[in-house]
Amino acid sequence: MAILGSASVLSLVPCLDNGFADDAHLIDGQRHWGEPERFGWMWTSFSGGRYQPLAWMSWELDRRLWEFRPGGYHLSSLVLHAINGVLVYWLGLTLIRGGRRAAPEVRPTGADHAAAGLGGLLFAVHPLRVEAVAWAWQRGIVLSTLFLLVAVLFYLGAARRERAWPWHLAALAGYGLSLLSGPLGVALPVALVVLDGYPLRRLARGARGVWLEKLPYLALAAAGTMVGCLARQQMPSVPSLSAAEHLVRTVYGLAFHAWKTVWPFDLSPLYEFEAPVRLVSWKYLGTVTGVAGAVLLLMRLGRRAPAIGVAATCYVLALLATAGLMQSSWEAGADRYAYLASIPGMLLAGAGMAGLAVHPARSVRWTAPGVFLIAVGLGVGLGWLTRQQCPVWRDPLSLWEYASRKCPKSGVATYRLAQACRQQGEWDRALQLLRAAVGLRPSLLEAQWDLGNALMEIPRIEEAIGAYRAAVALAPGSPQIRIELANALAAGGQFEEAERQLRQAIALAPSHIAPRRALGHLFLSRGRPDQAVETFQAAIELAPARAELHYDLGRAYLAAGCKEAAAAAFQEVLRIDPSHGAASRALRQVTGEEPGG
Repeated sequence: MAILGSASVLSLVPCLDNGFADDAHLIDGQRHWGEPERFGWMWTSFSGGRYQPLAWMSWELDRRLWEFRPGGYHLSSLVLHAINGVLVYWLGLTLIRGGRRAAPEVRPTGADHAAAGLGGLLFAVHPLRVEAVAWAWQRGIVLSTLFLLVAVLFYLGAARRERAWPWHLAALAGYGLSLLSGPLGVALPVALVVLDGYPLRRLARGARGVWLEKLPYLALAAAGTMVGCLARQQMPSVPSLSAAEHLVRTVYGLAFHAWKTVWPFDLSPLYEFEAPVRLVSWKYLGTVTGVAGAVLLLMRLGRRAPAIGVAATCYVLALLATAGLMQSSWEAGADRYAYLASIPGMLLAGAGMAGLAVHPARSVRWTAPGVFLIAVGLGVGLGWLTRQQCPVWRDPLSLWEYASRKCPKSGVATYRLAQACRQQGEWDRALQLLRAAVGLRPSLLEAQWDLGNALMEIPRIEEAIGAYRAAVALAPGSPQIRIELANALAAGGQFEEAERQLRQAIALAPSHIAPRRALGHLFLSRGRPDQAVETFQAAIELAPARAELHYDLGRAYLAAGCKEAAAAAFQEVLRIDPSHGAASRALRQVTGEEPGG
């Protein structure tokens, strides 16, 4: 265990020198954690398309310990990952013991420890681990995997005991905590049935209790899936894929992540799914054919080598669950998606190397030392590659410059680089990159939207209107984009069209105050104070405690010549927010005396 922990730290310790890389959700959320209602918000928020309250709580602990020093956040992720490496070792050891037909309680042999240790080592030091550990926003993946491993270990312990219910309760607790950290484990009940078949061999005829004990796990999985789907709906709108495209991307992802596990070179923060998708191409037809051939081969090997079939099935379940609830439409895959899914393959590889070293039929004396040297060389090589990958995540600018070099035709990577340039104040380069991103991927909503925002800052009103119109075409149901388009139209003198866009935004979101407030401001700017009063009053009915709405109403009354009504509105602002300086000045101007005088 000490070796595993040390190997994890040595391979990933360069991450501690990194800053925050593409962690806008994390930073923006933390800036409000001083508010009393923050913890209630954490338990209900789907920020960034995720439901992961335990991850938010871990970040809150980091904030209290380290404030906004990124090294502390990376240290926490690294420690959690090192623990996961040890848990993978224990999982491998437990599965090996459970696979013995006779005397499963016999103490593990040196070969058993070697097999489990090699599996844990391959998992811990593999370069595909870098993204989940070095990217602070992905804490949920590391934390969810930790609790999921704990749940499986307790389940395997329950399978060996007659008085199993305390172990099942512990397993269910671990599973629940895993789902509160992220949706990675929603396929666990199916994986447990697979493990019941092999190595536990519990699916004999009449094993009704084995099936009934899965019901609580299924209930948690159903709840986790439902919450994950609700959270996914909060992700930034992107054009959805057709059923055929979903199928092809799913099959491609199975082959892609398996290949990157075997050949971890040319890794990138982004592997973009092409648009439009050419389904009839050698790339996808070859992948589908290869995966189909692999499935047929595994079916033939199923009885002779059931461990291979179990590992492959668990890999597919974990990857489908992870990608299905976390993957964006423009992603062909991601290194982090292999974090959990790679564990079965790593354990199988470790068992295979250890089994080769001690196989009784081996005829060459140096087989064991040779396997040992290969294992050491593999661990050192993977660890070195991992250390080389860590600096990629140093900061947003270096991250997306690296991704753009790896994928120069990626519209998403170009857009992310533009965002990083804007954060650094490189406005001209950011605008150039935004134009390039839109050219490379016209269906990328965020790029079209941000291009409009950037053009408004210059300002280039007509070009901004064109960008916003393209964004509205991609997401016609978004009221916020219509508000931005209306603001641009008003700035360009197209007031009637701006009013139409705002009324459509109100129709799309009748319970939101933003489009009503924007319409009221438009009426004020056009010298129509009576309509502005009506609009602000409608907004106040939706949010009576919002001081800025009462201030807007007071301004509208003042423009309409209703000084008494304006004074009452400004007094209401000061009742809600006594520190509102603008309302205080406006009230003095209207009444000619100090507030309350």
